[in-house]
Amino acid sequence: MTTHGQLISDEDPSHEKVYIGFDRYFNSPTMIKIKDVEAFSMYMTKMYCLLRNQCRYLVAFVPKDQVAVSDRRQLIQLKWTSFQTRTLEDNHELPAHGYQPNRSTDMNVPISKTATTDEYVKYSCEKHPLIITLLAKSDGAMQYQNNGSLLNALETYHTIVTFT
Repeated sequence: MTTHGQLISDEDPSHEKVYIGFDRYFNSPTMIKIKDVEAFSMYMTKMYCLLRNQCRYLVAFVPKDQVAVSDRRQLIQLKWTSFQTRTLEDNHELPAHGYQPNRSTDMNVPISKTATTDEYVKYSCEKHPLIITLLAKSDGAMQYQNNGSLLNALETYHTIVTFT
């Protein structure tokens, strides 16, 4: 709907910067719809990984859509509410995606610890409206610092990112 020639939208421009930054950082991955979970649709892509019994994935949860399971979408097309970099024992049969980590990006920003439990550590980000949650590793280890960077958090592959 427009008023005086301007489009009224509920999309937050700061979210769009994050969507673009994540897409560029991960080299524009193709995400495949895996399933619907309650009010969300889950998209994934497998990352190249040399781990023996585990695989690394990018996971995006979007509001439930009408897209068929196994359909493909570019990450930039997904207006996700939760983005995850995860190391899982599940082996989804997905094509592997590669990227070169690049520190020269708007996503290389500081994060600060805000909460700690036995299962996770939460961080806030001053530059972007994000909550970053680092999960305990499969062996229960959580050796996370008080301060770090968003990119370092993403590269742990034990990360959940949501908007504030």
